[in-house]
Amino acid sequence: MRTLALAVLVGLVLVCTLRAQPTAPSDEARKEQEKKDEATAVRRGDLSTTVELDGYFEPAESYEVRVRPKAYQGELLIAAAPASGATVKKGESLFQLDADELNKQINAAENDLNAARANFAKAQADVQLGEAADALALKVQQSELSNAEAGLKWWEEVDGAQMLKSAELAVKAAKDNVEDQGDELDQLKKMYKSEELTNATADIVVKRALRGLERARIGQGMQEAREGKVKGFDYNVQRQKLLFGIEQQKQALAELTAKQAQTSVTRKTSLVGAQIALDKAQTKFDELKEDQAQFAAEAPFDGVVYAGEFQQGRWPAAANPRALRKDEKVQPGSVVLTLVPAGKLRLMIDVPENKLQYVKPEAKVRVIPLVATDAATTGTVGTPSASPVNKDNMQAYPTPVTLEKLDPRLAPGQRATVRIDVEATNVLLVPASAISKGRVKVKSSDGKSQWRDVITGHTDGDVTEIRDGVKEGDQVLTRVNGK
Repeated sequence: MRTLALAVLVGLVLVCTLRAQPTAPSDEARKEQEKKDEATAVRRGDLSTTVELDGYFEPAESYEVRVRPKAYQGELLIAAAPASGATVKKGESLFQLDADELNKQINAAENDLNAARANFAKAQADVQLGEAADALALKVQQSELSNAEAGLKWWEEVDGAQMLKSAELAVKAAKDNVEDQGDELDQLKKMYKSEELTNATADIVVKRALRGLERARIGQGMQEAREGKVKGFDYNVQRQKLLFGIEQQKQALAELTAKQAQTSVTRKTSLVGAQIALDKAQTKFDELKEDQAQFAAEAPFDGVVYAGEFQQGRWPAAANPRALRKDEKVQPGSVVLTLVPAGKLRLMIDVPENKLQYVKPEAKVRVIPLVATDAATTGTVGTPSASPVNKDNMQAYPTPVTLEKLDPRLAPGQRATVRIDVEATNVLLVPASAISKGRVKVKSSDGKSQWRDVITGHTDGDVTEIRDGVKEGDQVLTRVNGK
């Protein structure tokens, strides 16, 4: 069942498609239609037409008030401004913003600037004093090392040598003492033998001499032991202390040098950072002062005030009933108001690209203001801009028109009709109805016809200029029935 239903559906689609396709006309029908078409000869003649374009009046010169804060952070609120359409004199106040928040930011920026200057001065002093202190500390440490090295030299030459010599002399003195004591004992023995003394006295003297000799021998041993200690231990200990002192001073010098290099970099880095901070603080303060100059403006000439910026023939801000009122917010970078001197206007026309061929520089035009038709005047067309604008989904080329006279009632933003009289003499002309999508159908002498591409020129709606594609005398078909 599904297969059968699908087949039926496909059949219906094919039938509908065949019915929808137009049937190509037969040769007989085509020939019959061509008989009904009228043939008109291409002829030469003159063509006169008038092209109408929309124009608008814009300021020939103006003074725009635009606020572009560089550093100010906060809302931009109108404190005072003339109403849109008001007349002001040169030197009168044109615009003022509420500056309370700005003044607070300026005061804060000035405090930051003073602090940055003080920090920079301290950083400079730290660098100078640090370099001087480092130089002194380096000299002191180098002197300590030199003193330690000199102390070793002097100790080896004087104190150490004297230590060894003193130990030797002490031993020698002990030996001499023992020898002297021995000699004295021998002399006493001899003396007491030759003299007639009692045995008791001799025994006392000899005993005393023997005890002195024994003590001298003991002292000699002690001195010899002390000499060995001095030479084998004390001397080396004292010398090693001096060597260690020299190494400590060398290490201290190396450590000081490394530390000074680090602190020098740190001080210089701090100085650079202080300089950057000072520059930033100075820039912010200067920019805020520049912003302050934008918070008020005076009229540089007599003129009329308009809210906003004139763009593509209009005052967009005119639609805002609160424009230029007190406490109204202003968008940064946008034009707040425009001052236009009275009587200095120019006319602009945005020429669509399909009518650009009719607008020639130095051409004379008729200008009819919509607001006052009795203020109609003539003008001269200038050179169209090379940069088109988008208007009504079509490219248009802004073109100035110099007016011969200007009615004082006219104001920027008002519209006008611009008429251009176009005269084409001795040109090829065909009926406008003979042209279809840039082509005409030309009928030959044998009765056949063919389409030809043509380049058209001016037209008045009835006849059209042909600049290329046909020649005078060619028969072109105009359709009576159909297209």
